[in-house]
Amino acid sequence: MSRRPHLPLIAAACWIAIGAACAGPPPRLSEYLGSSSESQKQGLDQVSRPLDIGLLLLNDSQGQGAAPAINQESLAKLTEWGKQALDQVADFRVVKVLDGAQIRPTHDRVQFIRLAQEQGLNHLLVVVQSGTETVAPAALPLGGPEAITLSGTEVKNYSLSEFALLEGKTGQTVLEVSGRGWATLEAPTVSLQSNQYPVVRRSIHSAPIFPSEANARETLRSVAAADAFEQALMHLQQAWPKARMTSAPN
Repeated sequence: MSRRPHLPLIAAACWIAIGAACAGPPPRLSEYLGSSSESQKQGLDQVSRPLDIGLLLLNDSQGQGAAPAINQESLAKLTEWGKQALDQVADFRVVKVLDGAQIRPTHDRVQFIRLAQEQGLNHLLVVVQSGTETVAPAALPLGGPEAITLSGTEVKNYSLSEFALLEGKTGQTVLEVSGRGWATLEAPTVSLQSNQYPVVRRSIHSAPIFPSEANARETLRSVAAADAFEQALMHLQQAWPKARMTSAPN
C-alpha cells in the first residue's frame, strides 16, 4: 500500500482481469444503487476543470462467499492513495473524503443524494470494494539441491473495485467503471523462522512481498484491493473524456 500514483502505466494490468474475472466476486454496486435501468446515465451539469467531487469508499463484505474486508488502516491508506491518483487520472479534485459507515446495500440512491446535500457536493464518486478468497493445501519449496518442501496453504484473494460517478442532486449516474485484481499468499502450516515464507505474490512483473505472520492475510487483501482499484482508475481515465464530451455545450 506504499505505492504512489503512477498512472497511466497500467496497460499490463489488463491481463489481470482475464484470470480474476472468472474466480472473482460478483458485482456489488447495484446492491447500493439499484439496477442500472433505475438511473439512466446522464451528462455532467458542469464541465469545469477539474471536477470537484466527494470520494466515498465502501468496504463491502456482505456478498455471498465474500472475503473479510480490508481493515480500517488499509482502507485509510487505499483512500488516501486513491485521492492522490484521481487528480492525475481523470482531472478530478477530491474536495472531501466521506465516511460510508451509514451507507447500506439497500438499492436506494436517496442515501447518496442526502449525503451529497449534507456535504454540499455536486458530485460523488462511489467506490465499492469487495473480494473473495479460496484456500487450498500446498507444498511449498524451500529451494536448494535437495528440493525440500514444506506443508502449507495457498490463499488466493480476488478483488473487485466498482466506481460510480453520481450527480449529487439527483443521484443519477454519470459513468461507471470497474477493475479487478488478485494476489496469492503462500504460508507454512507450522510457524517457523523463514526468509521465504509467508510470501504474497501478484503478477509476474511485481516483486514478492514478505509480510509478518500476523499481518499476512491483511497484506494479501490490501495488495489485491490496491491492484483492483488501480485498474478501475485506468478504466476511469479511458471513460472520462467521453463523459465530458457528452456534457459539452454544442
